Amino acid sequence: MHIPHSLAQIQSASLPETTDVAIIGSGITGTSVAKFLLEGRPDTHVTILEARTLCSGATGRNGGHLVTFGGAGYSALKAQHGADEAAKILKFAQDTCDQLLETAKEMARDESEIRPVTRVRAFGDAESLEEVKRSVAAYELDHPAMRGRFEFIDGKQALEVQRFGNHHVAGAALFPAAALWPYRFVLKVIEHLRNIYSARLSIEANTPVTDVQYLPDLRVSHPYALRTPRGNIYARQVVYCTNGYTSHLLPELRGRLFPKRATMTVQDLIGLAPNRGDSTSWNLHQKARYDPNIDAILNGSYYLQQNANSGFFFFGGEAQIAHTALTSDDTNASAVSVQHLVDKLSEFFGIEHENNDALVSSWSGIMGFTPDSLPLAGKLPSSITLRDGDGEWIAAGFNGGGMCLCWRVGEAIAKQITVETCPIGFLRPSLCPRCA
Repeated sequence: MHIPHSLAQIQSASLPETTDVAIIGSGITGTSVAKFLLEGRPDTHVTILEARTLCSGATGRNGGHLVTFGGAGYSALKAQHGADEAAKILKFAQDTCDQLLETAKEMARDESEIRPVTRVRAFGDAESLEEVKRSVAAYELDHPAMRGRFEFIDGKQALEVQRFGNHHVAGAALFPAAALWPYRFVLKVIEHLRNIYSARLSIEANTPVTDVQYLPDLRVSHPYALRTPRGNIYARQVVYCTNGYTSHLLPELRGRLFPKRATMTVQDLIGLAPNRGDSTSWNLHQKARYDPNIDAILNGSYYLQQNANSGFFFFGGEAQIAHTALTSDDTNASAVSVQHLVDKLSEFFGIEHENNDALVSSWSGIMGFTPDSLPLAGKLPSSITLRDGDGEWIAAGFNGGGMCLCWRVGEAIAKQITVETCPIGFLRPSLCPRCA
């Protein structure tokens, strides 16, 4: 059962009239931007604006996986961007995981239940397994420092109960990762920021931004007018951390950034599978396919962690037809998808259940996807905002893999705002090139 944080609905008695930086979105990206802005410039006032309760979007709904399996995506990235750039992208993701792991330990160890785990990335078919093996081999050949990070096991080894007890897989890759409770982590960080920077931080839950305008003649120092049901707030700069919802405010991004819904379940296998939550998390990958029996597309990607305290399994994935998946509505979960996840988890561990008694709860969440599977991060050009002025920024479109990107993307955006340059090892400075 989800228990909202005491700050979940916090807002000022009245909306601030002005702010230096308005951050739209209170998930992990928006929280990161706020943290590094407040730490980096002592004269900056920051306002976080959230349409619903704090951290109620993708961050608060995801499976809690702090992981990047860089080698699996290396070949595709290399073909698109070259070996050097592909390695930089993968290093950025791994560095983000490492930094977020340490931050969670420091700021929210107990609340977030952060813990290192071995990631078991299982493959349901031999072709997918071999494709990933080739990609990892290319990664290690081009970048020898990464050798030894990945271990492959076959289906028989994956099935061994004393190891993982995973059924119907061709094999798996093992590598270091971490698991946590993202909602609790983010709310603990927000609580910390509020305690330290209360004079410079406004947090406005249940305050949806419905429109952004550039009005320098009205307010020279704070030219951006953000309209909300509680009134307008005027800002020097605006940061969009709205992921799959971004095109509502930036219509020119439609087609470049689009929402996609996924389903999460919590299941209790009532002791029929051991509790490995303090040591293991899983992915299951197989070819996407249409299943005529349930009239749905199985996207072939599943993600699983186990709570080390309760033993409950947090299992996500999707089985939907396109028009129900490509939506920004997270108020319900597809019944077909939920049932598929119940069946799939039991199948994965070779367990039979009666009367679907494994299901504890279910929900959906909206992710932001881009055509090239890379996020949009940086300063927005006027060709997208359709406004004069150069004070609008974006950090969105994480393609379902935001936990290994968002934190340092947020830091990079904040540092570009505060010191007007992009730190070495972060993102390329200048406009967000793929928005133009």
